[in-house]
Amino acid sequence: MGCDTPSTSQRDIFNQSIECSRVLVEFYFFSQYDSHDQQTLGLMSTTLRDFHHFKDVFRQFRMLLPRRPALTGPHPPPTAPLGYQVATFGHPSLELCRQN
Repeated sequence: MGCDTPSTSQRDIFNQSIECSRVLVEFYFFSQYDSHDQQTLGLMSTTLRDFHHFKDVFRQFRMLLPRRPALTGPHPPPTAPLGYQVATFGHPSLELCRQN
């Protein structure tokens, strides 16, 4: 099948993916309002419910990554620049490589 003639199942996956993305973005935009009333809270509730309805469409594309081990020892202050953190405490990915 070419891209110009998707199968019915491909169209369904595409439409569900678009709908899931749309309601997630809508929820995000609603959450950015300075204040909320019953109407905006209702809209947020609806979009969140719709997101949970459609989110399974992405499960088939999920990549399973190995769990990263918990970092032990001292941790950098959260305000420290990333370069300082890597040089002083190591990068979590490097630690994983060293353990294997």
